[in-house]
Amino acid sequence: MQPTPAVAKDRVPLRLMPHVSPIFVTVMTKKEGERYVVQAFLESLGLPQSSLLEWERERPDALIKVSDRIVGVELTALSEASSRGPTPPPKWTAEARRVVQAAQSVFESRSATSTIVRFDFRPEWVPPSRKAFGTLAGELADIVEAEAVRLTSESTRPVQLRNPHLAIRWVYIARSSLRVEWRPAFGFSGSAATEADVKATVARKEPELVHYRVAASEVWLLIYCNLTGQGVSLGVPSQSFRIATGFNRVWCSGFGLSKWIEMQCVDPATIHRTG
Repeated sequence: MQPTPAVAKDRVPLRLMPHVSPIFVTVMTKKEGERYVVQAFLESLGLPQSSLLEWERERPDALIKVSDRIVGVELTALSEASSRGPTPPPKWTAEARRVVQAAQSVFESRSATSTIVRFDFRPEWVPPSRKAFGTLAGELADIVEAEAVRLTSESTRPVQLRNPHLAIRWVYIARSSLRVEWRPAFGFSGSAATEADVKATVARKEPELVHYRVAASEVWLLIYCNLTGQGVSLGVPSQSFRIATGFNRVWCSGFGLSKWIEMQCVDPATIHRTG
């Protein structure tokens, strides 16, 4: 029997730790968003969607079946090891969300294509006047519409456009058969997540392992590396790192969930014995 979807009253913004970027916008519930990530992850491993046994749960967020094993899967957003820059003014962030939501509405009134879109606003961008608000939203929708027709259902890599608009430095567009997500970002400088960032994220989740293992003896951690909106834009690490952790396996992914990099997990007890 399929789990019953969460009711609408759960459609609230995620409350994440400081310096942690939200994985999902409010078009779906927190648990629906987590289910989508796990489904994309299973697809990347070549596992059937029926491998997802439970998703409406906590500690860990999901249970999957791999061969004859039950594996717990915990999801989390990337944490910075140390802050890299200032946060954009709250008003700017709120107005950017309004503009992007309006652009999404314009696009969806014209097209039924399911898309995942991120607009990286320029550092000098200033929220438009009420009169210019609708014009900007329409122009952003035009950009996505022009590119979306070129994406096929088999497309796995997002389209990236540089300087497509006076207000936008980059736009990232991907097709999705599972969900829709449009959101703004203020990526003043872009780079890959570092080894320190990934280790800080794993360390934050490490104390919870004892609770995860009540449900499954084997536990995997999926880290969403798409940290934006704090003067920096961090993506998937450029390479795999060696991490001492109690998690059996750790993966990193980012915007569009099209690329997954597995970390090299080492049992901390082994390091202590050999050190």
